[in-house]
Amino acid sequence: MPRALLLSEGINPVQAFDTQDFLGSHDAVCSAVAAGKYDVGATFNDPPDGDRISGCRDALGRKATALKAIAFSQEVPNDVLVASQRYPDEKAAALFAAAKAAKRETLEAAFLADGVAPVSDEDFAPIRKALDSLVP
Repeated sequence: MPRALLLSEGINPVQAFDTQDFLGSHDAVCSAVAAGKYDVGATFNDPPDGDRISGCRDALGRKATALKAIAFSQEVPNDVLVASQRYPDEKAAALFAAAKAAKRETLEAAFLADGVAPVSDEDFAPIRKALDSLVP
């Protein structure tokens, strides 16, 4: 999503940055930017319009306020539970209901999530648009 955002603004990441590395985790990105190893990095922000950078909270704690958000991509669904077309609708509905009823602690332990919400095909439109921008 960050690459697509840059491209949509006319910024070619290959030309704009000397190096581009995948550091493997949000914590690693936040720590590297805070330590000055990188000038910019990409993480998540939840809620998306919040002014604190929640993707850096675990790695940096209060020091996350030393970083500033410079751009936000469109909001997209995080992790999703999916089922094949062959999976019976009633079982999928029961699975969704069980996940929605689960305690926050359980969701956090199992999925690093704090809740479950329904999504629609339209929720994924920003992802499709981003992918289209990445293909020449």
